[in-house]
Amino acid sequence: MSYYMDLPCLRPEPQPWIPAACVTIRYALPGGVPAHLGLSSPLEALEIARSFVADDLRWPVVRDLSPAVLREVVRRMRDGGDWAQTVAGRVKWRPRWLLSYADPGVGHDGGLYRGAGAEYLGESVGGKLLFGWSLTGGDN
Repeated sequence: MSYYMDLPCLRPEPQPWIPAACVTIRYALPGGVPAHLGLSSPLEALEIARSFVADDLRWPVVRDLSPAVLREVVRRMRDGGDWAQTVAGRVKWRPRWLLSYADPGVGHDGGLYRGAGAEYLGESVGGKLLFGWSLTGGDN
């Protein structure tokens, strides 16, 4: 599933619709789901596969756009309607976590995820930092 965000206020009319940001979500890879999350199935975890914010809309042009986009995605995932419609009749498991990784090897520290309300869940076997949002409630 992909979420696209358009910011028409930032472009003159009449211009074609241009995505300002995108987040693509997939089922988490089974080896990447930590046991301490207590999931009954790997299908209860989703992960952010890709995220994109147009270069000309990054800081300082638009303040905190990436965390705002992720907070909106989490809000919609918690609502459950988008995902339920996408997999209706095909998957019995409801997602309980949305996960993402930060790679300190390339200078990422997870600040974006913390700014979007993610919880630090530990380090992966490969040394990446795992962050996640509970989709079953809470404000994280």
